[in-house]
Amino acid sequence: MDEESHIATVGPRSFLFFVVADVGPPGPGGRHRPLAVTYRQGRGHGPSRSMNTACRRIRQVVQDVARAVDIFSSPANRTAIEAERSLAAAEYRRPGRPEPARVEVPDLPQPSLADDMFHGKPQDVEQPGERPPSSLPRVDEWVREYPFISSCLRLALIRADDEEEDGAAGIDDVQERPLATVFREDALEYGAVVIDVSDLDDVRYGIVGSKIHYVAATGAGFAGTMGWDFTESYYHGPPPRLFLDYSGSRTPLSGEAYVDNFCVGRLKGRLEEWPALQRLERHHVVDRQTLGYIWPTALRTSSGGDGNPIPGVIDNDVVVQKFVSDILSSETFDIEARRDTINLHGPNFQDRLRACLLRDPERLRPSEASTQLLRLAYASCRHLDWTTYRNLSYEHIATTLLGPAHFDNARALSICVDENNGSSAPLLEAVQQREMIRDICFLEGPSRTSDGKSLDIFLQVCASPFALDLLGSRNFFVTCAFSAPLLRHAWLRDLATGDRVDSPALHKAFPVQHMFVRQQFVPREEVEPQDIMDYDQEEEEEKQREREKRGEVEEEEPEADMVFRPCHFYVGDALLKPKRFVSGFLQYCRWILDDRHLVSFAATPSSPSLPRSMDAQVGPIPAENLAGEVPFGFLGPGDWVVVVSHEWRTTQRIRKERRLHMSWGYPADWLIGVPIVRYAFLRATQRIVLPNSAGPELEQLAGPDFVDVAGGVKEFLQETGVHWKLVNEQLEETKRLLRERWRPGEGPAEDLPADMKLLEVLNEAEARIVFKDFLADAAGVRNDAMFRSLEESDTAGGARPLGSQRRLEPPEVKLSGYRPLSDEGTSWLYEPPTMV
Repeated sequence: MDEESHIATVGPRSFLFFVVADVGPPGPGGRHRPLAVTYRQGRGHGPSRSMNTACRRIRQVVQDVARAVDIFSSPANRTAIEAERSLAAAEYRRPGRPEPARVEVPDLPQPSLADDMFHGKPQDVEQPGERPPSSLPRVDEWVREYPFISSCLRLALIRADDEEEDGAAGIDDVQERPLATVFREDALEYGAVVIDVSDLDDVRYGIVGSKIHYVAATGAGFAGTMGWDFTESYYHGPPPRLFLDYSGSRTPLSGEAYVDNFCVGRLKGRLEEWPALQRLERHHVVDRQTLGYIWPTALRTSSGGDGNPIPGVIDNDVVVQKFVSDILSSETFDIEARRDTINLHGPNFQDRLRACLLRDPERLRPSEASTQLLRLAYASCRHLDWTTYRNLSYEHIATTLLGPAHFDNARALSICVDENNGSSAPLLEAVQQREMIRDICFLEGPSRTSDGKSLDIFLQVCASPFALDLLGSRNFFVTCAFSAPLLRHAWLRDLATGDRVDSPALHKAFPVQHMFVRQQFVPREEVEPQDIMDYDQEEEEEKQREREKRGEVEEEEPEADMVFRPCHFYVGDALLKPKRFVSGFLQYCRWILDDRHLVSFAATPSSPSLPRSMDAQVGPIPAENLAGEVPFGFLGPGDWVVVVSHEWRTTQRIRKERRLHMSWGYPADWLIGVPIVRYAFLRATQRIVLPNSAGPELEQLAGPDFVDVAGGVKEFLQETGVHWKLVNEQLEETKRLLRERWRPGEGPAEDLPADMKLLEVLNEAEARIVFKDFLADAAGVRNDAMFRSLEESDTAGGARPLGSQRRLEPPEVKLSGYRPLSDEGTSWLYEPPTMV
């Protein structure tokens, strides 16, 4: 490559994320197999004069990896990850399992050079709501094999980050891919990230991303400069060529090594510059063998390892194998009588026994012998991970659990429900008696075609006599709750009627059913385009001083009436207990511009002593909101609703600056003002069903006879009987972070009070008015003076509500309107570069 023709070097724009574990049979590709594969579509234009593109691409993947490793390392997620990992081990090692056909992610056209410095064009040229010309089509819908692990990875990529406001991906920028996806390091668009969850006490990672060189095409020129100069050069001629700097080393890199490889300006040894790198320093990097299956040297047509023993099983452990066989063949086998032939308390005996049972789990069926073996093998375990033993009935598992002096250390139970068709009542009673078991996983296997089995047992939990205690005091992980959001389906529905599940115990444990959010539209502005090159700030400031000397006062323009977009959110299917709802709600208030799908509620801090970025308890993403229009349904006595008003506080100076920037062609979302959040919790005291028309009935439904207005988060926790001594600390932290982000009294917002409230509680009268407006909107009798939609003529032309900047459709890289004359050079190219 000719250095004089070299323009820029960048990293991949997008990445394939592989979550792997040591769960496969031995073979040429090693034993690591994927549990989740997710494609993260990057955004942004090509190399620019400031090289912000190169830095943002590198920073993006480092932040994504740090968030993912944090989530997989969180103790709160351990039980469900272990259980799905066990399901994967059983599936990958199943004798006769056919090897699926491998698939590849296609490459995409790359953006050309971007001029973000001249011709009055903004640095960030992305525009919301328009589909990019280079974006992968959505893959066909299929059941995600391990939905909890896939949800963890998805949340890591789309969850807002404290470090950088634009760090998280849009929900449609993240796509789950088949587990048979292969990586080859031959695509310009994407690299790969591998996260190894074989040992949750030592989660490892590795980044693979080749350098991409932009090189001037033959016949192109730089307008007189010797080589490319970021400030002085203008590119003219054919589009540049792209070269992929493929090393062939197949060596995954640490975050720090990846950053240093691209020389993007981070000072060596100054990890405090990038907090994500500090977090990654605590984790080891995967070795090359971990990548063997996902990055094969050659594709194999068969697994070649079917029937191989599970790692950890000792083939010649004849004593333990005979011990198991003797017990299973004799229902009257006396374990205590055999102490002379086998040391039941010898070193590693329990580990050896579990390994022997897992080697052939089909042998364990409902019997006294199976009960004895399970009690002996798992007596000291924290997690009773019995997902592999699919032939055990609910009744048999219950009998095993209730044995005296067994499982005193157990804190979690996981089973696979694929083969269970009977009543779960005995099991639920046994779990209710085992009060120390807090985490319960009811999972379905990866070969399922629907999520009906796990839904059925969850509905049995809701209908159980022990439902109130179980739902209120235990953490349930059910396959359907995590699978449905990935498929964008509603799941918490009655199997017979299709209606939302109406369970008093369910509503008592997870009391908030709806969140009604009104988002204020930004007043529509009409501006005359002008060239930034014609604007002289010093001249304008001098004119302003002259006007002030003459005593001229700028007439205060009236603010437009507030108009809102109504957003109806159903949160009952997120299974949020009061404390967890408050934690998610406070996160949501901080990310009001981005979180249109309530992911703030699906990944909440599990421990207040750790920073949010390092600790996240994963729960279900609210699924019904992703499935389509959300019906109101009804509110039962004791059900809770949150009404939220997202509003702008602005000044005449801010509005003037906004119009000026819009006239230059800049996106002016950052010059709207300061957003505030006002909210209130309301509780229904009677059943509320929507009326057929507007009138006195709506006023009555929002009145004191039907709903109580409790107040803010502290009052909500008090009313639901939750004592959380740290709620004041969390509330003040949220207010502090909001102030740091929006900085009232500074910069463009310097005319606003520095101590203005950015998070406050609606008074009772306001809360009832907002609630009534939403009831009317749900009943189809919208107050047009208050609520509008994005499609209406006076809102569709650019006046966007708070929170709608991140759309369902990914943004497009929109080209500048400036086109040079034929004899001019430019660094903005309209054609994609040539790939070499």
